[in-house]
Amino acid sequence: MQAHVAKQSYTASNNSQSSRLIKALTQRFSQLGAMLVRFLAPQDTLHIQTREQNGHITWIVSDRTTRERQQFTSEPALRTWLEESYYQ
Repeated sequence: MQAHVAKQSYTASNNSQSSRLIKALTQRFSQLGAMLVRFLAPQDTLHIQTREQNGHITWIVSDRTTRERQQFTSEPALRTWLEESYYQ
C-alpha cells in the first residue's frame, strides 16, 4: 500500500513540474514573439485602436510619423481617410 501511495505522490509531483515547465516555456515564447514583432515592425506606422462607449465604436488613428491623431465614428469613414491619405 505504501508503494502505491508513493507512486501517486511522485506522479502528482511530476505532473506539477511538467505543468510549471510548460507554463514557463509558453510565457517565454510569447515574450520572444512580442520582441520579434517589435523588431520587425517599423515605428513610423499608423496605430489604430477602437473604443466602445455607450454601444458606439470610435476608431482612433495615431500617425507616428506626423504625430497627428484622428477619430472616426464609422469604419467606412476611416477607410476613406486611409485611402485618401496613404494610397494616392
